[in-house]
Amino acid sequence: MRIPIYTVLLFLLHSAAGLYAQQNNTGYKIDGSIKGLIDSHTNNSHGVATGHMEIRMFVDDSLIVDTYGQEKKLEFFTMTTFRKDTIEIIGFAGMFIGFGFYLDLFKDSCAITHLAKSDAPFYKLNRSDTTLSFSLSVPCPEKSLTLVRKPVFKEGEVIAGMIELTSQDYWEDSNGRETKFRMQLKAYFKTEEKKEAPKDLFKYDVDKPVEGQVHTAERLRVYMDKKEYEQAIGLFSKRQQEHIRSLQKDTKMFQYWCFAWTFDATKFKDYLSTIENGGASFVFEDGEWKIDEK
Repeated sequence: MRIPIYTVLLFLLHSAAGLYAQQNNTGYKIDGSIKGLIDSHTNNSHGVATGHMEIRMFVDDSLIVDTYGQEKKLEFFTMTTFRKDTIEIIGFAGMFIGFGFYLDLFKDSCAITHLAKSDAPFYKLNRSDTTLSFSLSVPCPEKSLTLVRKPVFKEGEVIAGMIELTSQDYWEDSNGRETKFRMQLKAYFKTEEKKEAPKDLFKYDVDKPVEGQVHTAERLRVYMDKKEYEQAIGLFSKRQQEHIRSLQKDTKMFQYWCFAWTFDATKFKDYLSTIENGGASFVFEDGEWKIDEK
């Protein structure tokens, strides 16, 4: 299996956060009354979380896009990482080019920045900067976070809420032409649900390939997220297991395989679509649908 661009994108986004997202923390509010509002603007299916945002985009101080108050809002994906006492959340609208937010959530505070991503090194934070970047984490002089409930910082818990931000000015430098940007957005988000899919609660059926293959994919995602690689390998065909065992003899090659088969939200949604469209490779072995591709 080749590493999809979605996985590379997620790696770049997290890398960018480490490089740029340095700014003062702010507090956040808890308001359970917004639960209905958040539920109406978010979706969580097969571990893939999507939300909706309203935006105002300013270019050279002129408002060129304004979706505030409109019924149709912009959809985005949510990607989440739990790191001990920190929950890192990325909301991103787009694929190779797009925008969104970074949220680092702590016990009593949070850090919020605006995310801008391009397919070429066009961006810089300050007009005087000489180094251009594919992506930026832009400080926001105005920002707020309201959550439906207080997080307990438990791996896999669902975080739901609303972010509002206004970024500082940042710059695009393309072919010697400088353009100033500023973004205002309101995002309704809910993070991915990560549930166990025990084998004994599901009965595989050779005559129901899509249902069984989706279940195998869900189990694989759980095992890979938990780094339970032996259980994950068991979901592959005997032929593929031989290949994987040969990769385990080379640490770097096995890490590459693990990277390829670890799903972020977008990559998992894409894999499920491939299964549902009949494009994934599976075989029915030992009473289960097993993955039959590298």
